[in-house]
Amino acid sequence: MMRFALVVVLFLASVGTASAECAWVLWGQTRDNRYLPMGDGHTSLESCQDRAVLLTKNDKKETFFYPCLPDTVDPRGPKGK
Repeated sequence: MMRFALVVVLFLASVGTASAECAWVLWGQTRDNRYLPMGDGHTSLESCQDRAVLLTKNDKKETFFYPCLPDTVDPRGPKGK
């Protein structure tokens, strides 16, 4: 599982960066596909990915996968009535 998380983090690093004004949010994705925001936003994708790598290294139980997503994306889906 840890290797998978690192592969995804590295994949996200290879994706083109967004504009300078875009913020990035680090999410924790559980094994049952629930998402939790993992703290403050980041001003760059690289900063967010650095934090994701650190959390991945410290997650001994491999509880979470840590994707970095633009602040305009909520992986929990749309909120509605």
